[in-house]
Amino acid sequence: MGDSEETSRAALFFDKDHDEECDDEDDEDDDSDEDDLVVFAALNKAMNASANVAALKVDHRTRPRKKRKVFRHDRAYVCLLQDYLGPEATFAGSAFVQMFRITRARFERLYVDAISSGNQYYKADNRTNPATKMTIACVQARLLLPLKCLAYGVPSHTFCDYFQMSKTQARECCKKFNLLIPALYSKEYLRLPTKKDLVAINKLHSAVHKIDDHHLFFWHLSYGWAGTLNDINIFNQSPFLRSLTDGVFNELESDVVPYSIGDEIFDKMFVLVDGIYPRYSRFVKTLKQPVSQSEQRFAKWQEAARKDIERAFGVLQAKFQAVARPIHTLRLEEIGAMVTTCLVLHNICVSDRIMGDVHARYDPSYNLSVDETTYADTTQCRNTIEKQRPVDSNDVAVNGLANFNPVGARAIAQRSEFRKLEDRDEWNRLNTAILKLKGG
Repeated sequence: MGDSEETSRAALFFDKDHDEECDDEDDEDDDSDEDDLVVFAALNKAMNASANVAALKVDHRTRPRKKRKVFRHDRAYVCLLQDYLGPEATFAGSAFVQMFRITRARFERLYVDAISSGNQYYKADNRTNPATKMTIACVQARLLLPLKCLAYGVPSHTFCDYFQMSKTQARECCKKFNLLIPALYSKEYLRLPTKKDLVAINKLHSAVHKIDDHHLFFWHLSYGWAGTLNDINIFNQSPFLRSLTDGVFNELESDVVPYSIGDEIFDKMFVLVDGIYPRYSRFVKTLKQPVSQSEQRFAKWQEAARKDIERAFGVLQAKFQAVARPIHTLRLEEIGAMVTTCLVLHNICVSDRIMGDVHARYDPSYNLSVDETTYADTTQCRNTIEKQRPVDSNDVAVNGLANFNPVGARAIAQRSEFRKLEDRDEWNRLNTAILKLKGG
């Protein structure tokens, strides 16, 4: 009995130990099963996500396309005829000028010049594009939309609803228009003043007390210089200073000079400037602290006459607000073309207002009667100038340029002209003569 009990007891202990080992193995199997479930769930989630991504990647060629917008160019053309261009237009005369800043007659000339310029963009008129079977915006719409955008200083898509254009086509219209206007009219309305023009400007300024209009025509423009610059920095880089030193301006003013101011005779035209400019022999500046009555009258005359340029800029910004408001493009060439277009259109408006005819060339002295006896005799003035002119050993006119190559001769001539421009004695003589005339 004893041996059997011990044997049974040993077997019981063995079975107990075996059961404990089996329980441990079952726990480990449960843990591994849980890990497998977690891994399976993650894989299932990843597969579902990839399936969703694959479902999103649909071939765009099989997708139904959005309905294309249809612009009724024919309706826009009818509206333009009823509102602006027809024989019984709703907005005619001054209302047309208020909307587009130019007269109806000027727009008709612009339309003819555009379609006859050879520019293919302005050839198609009220017809259908054979590639898209869509109607093309009329030339009138392609000219009036940019005009209205420049007048009000707004983006090109502002009037897309009225002119029935897409944003892309409206933007293209403005770009093409800003290239068309300078190409057509820069030679006429941004020209340098000719000899005849300078004579007319001289007559206009001599009789400025007899008329109410100072014309506000821009004869010179310079813009687009990089950086933050003041007047003197821009002047140093401008072509106007170059024309004063390379002899171009001297040739232009040859029919105007010499002239007399009181008892003094001068052979160079003068320019009114403000206090920041240097004391060049051509420049007439105001007095910072005028004391006597004559000095006060001179300062008042100089500052009042110099306000013409401020008035010109004010009228330019009021007529074409695109130059005064935020610009809606970042391309420098487009900005330059827009500013040039606004200046050309401004000069066109001035010419139409003064001349009264859109086909007439601008003449500053048009319809202006000036007593010719107020001008000194040119021959007598020239003889007096030659007698008063001192002989300079370094003067190009005395020594000549035969012994120099063209580059060296041009550099010497410019240096000589610049030395004359910096002549302080001539500056004092000019300002003293004008002070006596205007202050006395």
